[in-house]
Amino acid sequence: MKILFLRKSIFWLLKPFLVFFIFGIFFFKARNFIDPDFGWHWRMGEIILKKGIPQTDPFSYTMKSFPFVDHEWLTNIFIYLGDKYLGYNFLVLFFVFIALLGLLIAIENFPKRGFWQYLWLVFFLMGAGAISSFTGVRPQILSWFYLALWLRLVLKPKYSFKEILKMGFFILLWANTHGSFALGIFCLGVIFLFRSWQKKKIAREEGLAFLFCLGLTFLNPYKERLWGEVWLQISDSKLRWRIAEWMPSFFKPIFPFLFLVSWGFFIYQYRQKFEKEILFLFVFFLIEAFLSLRNIPLFVIFSLRIYGKTVDFLEKEIKEKGVQEKRAKNFFLILLSLSLFIFGVQEFVFNYKDLLYPIKAVNFLKKNLPKGEILAPYDWGGYLIWQLPEKKVFIDGRMPSWRWKANLPGESNNAMDDYSAILENEKKLAETLEKYKITTVLWFREDRKKRSIFEGKLANFFFYKLKKPISIEVFLRERKWEKKYEDELAVVLSKEN
Repeated sequence: MKILFLRKSIFWLLKPFLVFFIFGIFFFKARNFIDPDFGWHWRMGEIILKKGIPQTDPFSYTMKSFPFVDHEWLTNIFIYLGDKYLGYNFLVLFFVFIALLGLLIAIENFPKRGFWQYLWLVFFLMGAGAISSFTGVRPQILSWFYLALWLRLVLKPKYSFKEILKMGFFILLWANTHGSFALGIFCLGVIFLFRSWQKKKIAREEGLAFLFCLGLTFLNPYKERLWGEVWLQISDSKLRWRIAEWMPSFFKPIFPFLFLVSWGFFIYQYRQKFEKEILFLFVFFLIEAFLSLRNIPLFVIFSLRIYGKTVDFLEKEIKEKGVQEKRAKNFFLILLSLSLFIFGVQEFVFNYKDLLYPIKAVNFLKKNLPKGEILAPYDWGGYLIWQLPEKKVFIDGRMPSWRWKANLPGESNNAMDDYSAILENEKKLAETLEKYKITTVLWFREDRKKRSIFEGKLANFFFYKLKKPISIEVFLRERKWEKKYEDELAVVLSKEN
């Protein structure tokens, strides 16, 4: 009895310990790594409160007339106010808490009885390990939390009128805080279609919920333009080959994610016991996770939500086959040990971030503000918007999918295409410097370029012949540009008028 009591006590102490341990890891990472887009989120929140919601791009000189849609406008206000009045640590605590809460909501269906509770620990660890590298002060973390709550609402077998109202309130908040609201509408639409197909008639409650929630998404400052912004990203076939976090997941090893994918075998094994819409959505989230690293946390949230059922089915099967409880228990203890090992390897060997910001170089530019425009790398666009608001940027994290055919004088139809071109083509670089009257270039030092250049260029190797990036510093020095500043990370070159 004492041994049994001791084992139960250890287990119940282990659960809160792991939760706080994961919270600590998330907090440490978020505190020590500022997201590249944090700066423009902060500055956008300030602009909205002081001047109202902008209808064109306020930050770039390349696409200043573009009808910019800030699908995170409420979140940006929160980021600005939170940082200004409560400090950055408050924002870190908030977003880490939201990330962890989303994970805990997703895993709530796992059994909490007997030795089956060990699987709760296994999947909690694997889920945390899979999303760890994506944590930080980032609006996209809201989408993990929202999806976890949304699935709790929409995966119910029947909808009451009260529940439909809850969905409407929820999607209204989602549509004004993050563009991933379209994913919620998609899930609801899939459920409506499959349930109508199975009933061989219109599923009225599901149809009402879908139309009601879809209509509410238009209650935002941009109305139907919000869906236009969603379409710009969905239809951008180049995005996943240009931006590191949008790359296919096979370019970065995330072992906890692969563990969760492998558990999908039990989804196949018990496929007859799952609703068709759940099977469809599982395959959808799985494919999206393989197509883009950014979608891995969404797959984690969805898979954990339904993996709890596979554990229930597995428990019944083991009992029916007469497998000794001791053997099953030993297997799950081995699985727990394996998950601890995988988590440790992922966190302390493969899970790193090395993006640094040109703090000293930007301080130099503040004291020596150039008259012309500044050209800087994509990675540093958000930082410049935040720390050097006196000058506009060539490109930043909002703009990879922006494209139109306005052909306005002195502006670009696609800043991302232009940016990619100047990295490889000297003629295009010279034309760009002239077109935008760029007199200052803030760039990576030559010995930092290998770690800082577009990671997405690696993927292009599989689709067309990889072009060797030009040396922008050498190109400018050959054309009599003067090096005004240099430190261990960045260099500033200027051309006198």
